[in-house]
Amino acid sequence: MGYNKKYLLALTIPFFFSSMAVYSILYKAIALSALMKVPASYVEATISYSFYGGAVGGVVLGYAADRFGEKYAMMISVAIYSFAVALAPFMKSLASLSLLWIIVGFGVNAENGITYALIVKIFKGSRGAFGGFIQGLYFVGMSVDALLSIFLNNIYVYFLIIGVSGVLTAFLLLLLPRSEMIKTGTDESIRKYPTRMVLGSLISFSAFFYTIVLVTFVPLFIKGYIITVLSLEGFIFFIIFGYISDVFNRSAVSLALQVIGLAFAVLTFTKALGLSFSLSGLYMATAFFGYLGVWLGEFFPDKVKATGINASLFVGRLFGGIGPLIVGYFGGSHIFNAYMLSLISALMIGIASSLIIMKTINMKYSS
Repeated sequence: MGYNKKYLLALTIPFFFSSMAVYSILYKAIALSALMKVPASYVEATISYSFYGGAVGGVVLGYAADRFGEKYAMMISVAIYSFAVALAPFMKSLASLSLLWIIVGFGVNAENGITYALIVKIFKGSRGAFGGFIQGLYFVGMSVDALLSIFLNNIYVYFLIIGVSGVLTAFLLLLLPRSEMIKTGTDESIRKYPTRMVLGSLISFSAFFYTIVLVTFVPLFIKGYIITVLSLEGFIFFIIFGYISDVFNRSAVSLALQVIGLAFAVLTFTKALGLSFSLSGLYMATAFFGYLGVWLGEFFPDKVKATGINASLFVGRLFGGIGPLIVGYFGGSHIFNAYMLSLISALMIGIASSLIIMKTINMKYSS
């Protein structure tokens, strides 16, 4: 178990700081919007561009990880997003900030996809719980971002601290095993698994679209420390339901969470529940995102695992990441309605995908 603890440290700390990097922009949106003379919602919507960059970065560096080693691909990704995020306050236009966040996403999301592949390869038990813990670090990272933004008024210092912290974590990646310990390396192609690719892409789209839209616009409707409480609540849900998914069928657990989320979203949209009351239920529904990477990793054999995960996540990032742009730019004076309808749509796609996965995919690669 000693080596597992070492690997745990090497996987979790860099992942945590990557989560701080990609969402850091949300908590200085007002300050950045003042510099660029654009609405704060436009700056928040810029988070979408990170998923476009991540879609490409995940495929490129995921392939590099399968071919040349996960450790070195992850170190490249950390270097990319750490240096990029430190440049945020120097951007003078929304276009330049959007381009920068494409680069941030290229690094962050590539590292995340490779991390999931390593979890499935290295850890043989409690993958869902560990995957939920890892993905839940996004919520912890957002909580830390929110607190930092309160105490650090200077945006240059704020983004510099986050960028430098990311660089420092790259040294922890040296603790990861050499690729030969966990790879068998052949030229097997991901094209041999079209059904798994399609279903993985659909569930990935649902998870990204729902979760990204939910957390991106919460600061518009809820203020202060409540956001930190919700983020920590989301972190706890990720771990709890990750563990439950280890005990029961992951598809069935996902289906239950999606139905719960849909019920809360519909009740909120129809004004039967207030947003402040229903947010706990909406955040709980994000928990199927927590073990998404692990779940996808079980769709594919080791020889194409990192490629398969990142190829599935590619669709989620590419199309799911457009959610904030749709809500932010087209919601207008009806942004709340656009917000809730986006959540409802994503959950309905997730429910359909989970039902199909339960009937068609035998997780023979999960061991």
